[in-house]
Amino acid sequence: MFPSSLQYNPQQWVAPNAATAYGQFLYNTSAARGQNIVGSNDSKPARQHVAFAHPSLRGEKRTHVGTACAAHWLGRKQQTLRSWACLEDGPIRPIRINGRLAWPVDAIRRLMGVEGIQ
Repeated sequence: MFPSSLQYNPQQWVAPNAATAYGQFLYNTSAARGQNIVGSNDSKPARQHVAFAHPSLRGEKRTHVGTACAAHWLGRKQQTLRSWACLEDGPIRPIRINGRLAWPVDAIRRLMGVEGIQ
């Protein structure tokens, strides 16, 4: 029959064979709740999010940075900065290098009120 932790819903539970039924059971009970399917004794979660580490604005030595780094420092989404560049209405303006946007670090520092390395 069905495991006690799974409620039968004919619109959700369509399993032509046992392997598919077991896969549906694992998905509905473990993976959908973010638990590790391999075992309950594992110390790591099933999915780990590893964020890209951006350098600090204060210690940045480059003159220009990419959109992802500038968006991180400004606390905005990347698409917001792309909109500023396209419409030319943002507080800072990037330069374009082979179709890519390069945001000036000095302008970001002035906007955020951060002193850089001299």
